Amino acid sequence: MKLNKSFGRDKIFFTPNIKPSKVNAIKQEMVNGTFNPNTIIWNIRRIDGSEKEKFKYNPKDRTLTIEVDNINIDVIDGANRTGAILKAVEEKPQIETTTMIMIYWVDEEKARQIIFQEAKAEPLDEKYVDQFDTSNPNTEVVKLINSKQRMNELFNRIGLDNSEIRREDKKIYTFDTLSKTIEYVYDLKEKPYIYAEEVEEFLITLFNIIIGINHDAFNEKLTETQELSYLTHNNMAIGFIILGDELMQKYGDHEWKNKLKEILKNINFQKSNPIWKTIGIENNPTLPTIKKIANHFRKLTQEGVVENV
Repeated sequence: MKLNKSFGRDKIFFTPNIKPSKVNAIKQEMVNGTFNPNTIIWNIRRIDGSEKEKFKYNPKDRTLTIEVDNINIDVIDGANRTGAILKAVEEKPQIETTTMIMIYWVDEEKARQIIFQEAKAEPLDEKYVDQFDTSNPNTEVVKLINSKQRMNELFNRIGLDNSEIRREDKKIYTFDTLSKTIEYVYDLKEKPYIYAEEVEEFLITLFNIIIGINHDAFNEKLTETQELSYLTHNNMAIGFIILGDELMQKYGDHEWKNKLKEILKNINFQKSNPIWKTIGIENNPTLPTIKKIANHFRKLTQEGVVENV
């Protein structure tokens, strides 16, 4: 737990660096019953051994009682979750939920060692955290697309990251790129589920066309294509989604498919085409990169496509 330092008249006070937004978000999940608990770590700070009289465990009803007067309780890991529990119980006293709390009884030096030990654990990359977040509909749409077997060119072709794309022949796009693009274009977080279903169906149709008319390039000749062309590049999915969405809005439910095929035939996807480096097709799919690629593909629908764009 990080601490903020503040100075009084004759003392230095340390207070937990708790983030109210995180506390409130966790609290709301607890109240809604959607929070999956993970272990909180506390320490009853050992000074002279007398603290043992302050905590008692009853094996019959499996309860632990801690007298908090004149005792120091350190939150080694889980300050935000501890605060959220207090807020959740205050808001909903009848709440029925459980969490796991590991309680040490060690001195300050030992507690510091435990903090250091916990800090060495490798944190999960943010893009993987997003993939496991079932409350994010943008990511859920990508999961559904990847798992839908019937009439779907993207079935089982979405990888966790670029290394998986390089490692497995069939993978062509990453969860990260697709979910970020879907959020940028559609932002499903505040939309009804039926809208998310429509987006899912539309994207399957879109990539069925793109991969269908370039079948060899995305399948038997994928490795060869990747060497010379950006057609099958992970970030090209950003442009394809923008292109499909713009054409759907401009030409309606039927004509957009023909316009898409027409535009795709005229795009020069070769790596020798300098436009791709200019718009950052090889960059990480950050928001600025997504916007730059999106702006380029929007222009294609507005101006028409000339040979070798």
